[in-house]
Amino acid sequence: MKKTVTLIYGFILLMAWLPLQTHAQPPVTDGQSYDSTTITFDVLSTSIDTTGVHVWQIGHTVKPFFSAGGFAVRSIMTDTLNHYPTNANDWFVVKFSGAGLNPIIDFKHKYQNTLNHDGCVVEFSADSGTTWQNVLGPCADSFGYQPGILTSNFYTNADTLADGTRAFTGSSSGWVYSRLQFFHAIPIRTTSALSPGCNYPAMGSKIYLRFRFVSDNVADTLDGWIIDSIKYENDLWMSVADIDGYKTLEVFPNPSADGIYTFPVLMNEKEYKIEVLDVLGQSLIKTDYTHSINLSQYSKGMYFYRVRGSNENYTGKLMRE
Repeated sequence: MKKTVTLIYGFILLMAWLPLQTHAQPPVTDGQSYDSTTITFDVLSTSIDTTGVHVWQIGHTVKPFFSAGGFAVRSIMTDTLNHYPTNANDWFVVKFSGAGLNPIIDFKHKYQNTLNHDGCVVEFSADSGTTWQNVLGPCADSFGYQPGILTSNFYTNADTLADGTRAFTGSSSGWVYSRLQFFHAIPIRTTSALSPGCNYPAMGSKIYLRFRFVSDNVADTLDGWIIDSIKYENDLWMSVADIDGYKTLEVFPNPSADGIYTFPVLMNEKEYKIEVLDVLGQSLIKTDYTHSINLSQYSKGMYFYRVRGSNENYTGKLMRE
């Protein structure tokens, strides 16, 4: 069984909305950056393990394409000294624990390989690495009024290897800043299910991201793939920007078949206000804190609540089945 380089990070769970409506898949959509963590390879770290990985190495490089422009800091790459080998199929994995709503993952990279024969594939797993899917696959192909994966500065459906795998193939024009977003909130209410074959990570679940390099059986004298940094970013898409923190409440039942939800008792709850919004951020209910919220008159789908007090704020998701 192939071993992987594993980077494990925990992240703050946030809520978000997309304020735009579109029929075509939009690119990664930024909100107000709330929290981010950047993984770099400038120093040695006990959280990085290259044992058993044949292609990927961490260090400095003098390979001509990789080092063009005087770039000298440590990075992870397909060998720091030699050209990439034939018949490669090697990867490392980054694990994001407790991913928030609409998380964005950025990475700065270069690639130089044989067009349509060798390439760089980015894959994700929603089941702790049991199964893997290309980022540009069913979850991105069918994106519309439902959750999906958004990409910017990424390979396209036309960028494929000989077996049809979509990948970064050929040569990049210097450093590329690629981005992907696991998009949960949707531009309109919908009862649409995810497309067949799309094993999409649920909000709050772990996201495993795999960077895989593939080559055929023809030897080349090219540099391969180098990744300088990987950034995980939570964006805040609230209609107001003064939310101090993120906490959830134990709401029951959730999901709800009849649209009626019971909220818990809070200390000093007379100081709190509650608001319920749709996925467009439009306010549906806004009142003093109550233990019962009734959404039976609204369509099935996803909604959000906000509870605010003088010292505490709570936000969360309400599902109507």
